[in-house]
Amino acid sequence: MYSKSEYLRWIFWKDEDKSEPNELAEDAEFHMIIGFHMRTSGPVANDGKVSVSSQARREAVDRASSRWLYDYDHRDILSAPEVVDRLTRILSESFD
Repeated sequence: MYSKSEYLRWIFWKDEDKSEPNELAEDAEFHMIIGFHMRTSGPVANDGKVSVSSQARREAVDRASSRWLYDYDHRDILSAPEVVDRLTRILSESFD
């Protein structure tokens, strides 16, 4: 279930009815890196803290330049070698 956060609504929509999307600046680019801890048990796919549906909101997925899903929990994804490598490649391509 998506968060009811006013901040998150504001990021994606200009109005409460979600009828007018906020547009990103033309030169804005972002990449999604999502944690999905495969060993987490429970009814909702998550990284141990945040559900995948909250991490991968449709509005963000549709606008992302790339999407990457990694089998790490909420904390371990921050130092996972393949995630660090992916970030390094994204940044080096962005600043060439």
